[in-house]
Amino acid sequence: MNLSPDAQIAERLLSDVMDYPAELGQRQLRHMISLLESEDPQARLSASWGIGLAVEHDPLIVDSNTRRLARAVESEVAEADALRTVSYIAEHRPQMAKRILDIADIDPDRVNEIAPRIIHGYKEWEPSGDATVIGGRRYNGPIAPQETDTAANTDEETSDASLQQQSPRSPSSGEYPPTAAPPTPETRPISFEEFTEIETLAEKPWLTLRKVSYQAYGNVYPAILKQFHHSVSFGSSSGFDSEMHLWERLSEHPAVPTVVGWGEFPTSWVAHEYTGGESLADRPGAIPVSEALWIIEQISDVIQYAHNYGATHGGLTPETIEFVELFGDQHGDPWDYPKVTNWGVGRLFDDKTRAPLSQIPGHAAPEQIQPNRFGSIDAATDIYHLGVIAYQALTGRPPYVGETDAVLRAVLESEPEPVTRYNRSIPDAIGPIIQKSMATSKVERYETVQAFNRDLRNIIRTAGGQ
Repeated sequence: MNLSPDAQIAERLLSDVMDYPAELGQRQLRHMISLLESEDPQARLSASWGIGLAVEHDPLIVDSNTRRLARAVESEVAEADALRTVSYIAEHRPQMAKRILDIADIDPDRVNEIAPRIIHGYKEWEPSGDATVIGGRRYNGPIAPQETDTAANTDEETSDASLQQQSPRSPSSGEYPPTAAPPTPETRPISFEEFTEIETLAEKPWLTLRKVSYQAYGNVYPAILKQFHHSVSFGSSSGFDSEMHLWERLSEHPAVPTVVGWGEFPTSWVAHEYTGGESLADRPGAIPVSEALWIIEQISDVIQYAHNYGATHGGLTPETIEFVELFGDQHGDPWDYPKVTNWGVGRLFDDKTRAPLSQIPGHAAPEQIQPNRFGSIDAATDIYHLGVIAYQALTGRPPYVGETDAVLRAVLESEPEPVTRYNRSIPDAIGPIIQKSMATSKVERYETVQAFNRDLRNIIRTAGGQ
């Protein structure tokens, strides 16, 4: 029987849990949680069993993963397998099961419909007809008497009283800054035909985004494959090749995804390490200030690294900031690690606009809208975009919102509202840094990213990242 890459990984993880349960860490556990959303039902089943066995051995191991499990419960693909997994958790941590279902946006009737059947199929249980009420939802199943919740919000940030209600805070991805960058996958020379498609993540007029897998030195690795449909403005195939070589060289920095391969058949494409799929744009609400400042610091550091090479990004947006999950232990996890993607993609242009195809109006710099008036795209453009990224991370919203025409006029003619209007927990000194980096005129922005970094780090030291 030929198993899919997801099923192979899930079965290997399940085998590890069965043979060495005491050695299971957060990385393996979260990999199994992510496999609950695989398109392969065998992978989902193996992952669900693996999580159940892990919880049986160590009931506390899931404490920092409630939101991830809740997202799986909400997934149309993962729903049944995720609910089965929650039923396993409920046998050992009923309060944790309650929290997962409280967070998940799922019809209570759907829980009633699926969960008892799943539990009955995999556990020796006779339905009594009674139902336990969990978080306002009726849950027919073997939910034990509710325990005292001793896991004090290990997966969630407590709300900041000084944060305004109209800007809901996004949960932190962890509890503390990472001490090291995530490991990078092995690579080898690879052609387009050698990738195995796992799923299509997005279809856009100018791009198809796929999750794929490839083999290198006896191991199977996931990757992101980006296949472009629009003409490339590099002028020649050698131009595209040089841009990809630049990305490959920049990936020596830990905050740049490793390039797996690139080519121009059947159309221009590039593949890079799989980051997990979540971007800054996917995070709802404002990120807690200490984590947001750390993220901005990592991004500005890699932009400074690129500028030292004489390279610019030119298309930096919240969508190009992708996160790699880092795992700690049952006591907590480090923050997810940001990586800046799409190097060179900022020079993929539509015939009708100077702005990169990946750029939306509210994130564009003035020179991308009116180059004749404000100049060409260069290092100052990246500095502007750092301000945009900082604004989005700290407030949970882009600097300008509204109809496209109104947003474009605002970019050219006005300044964004102060960040403290949307998040009063932000140190006052952050506002001027963002305002300066987002100045309409290039000459009024920071001259270098190094100067931006210096001011940012002074704030972090002074405020303690709070």
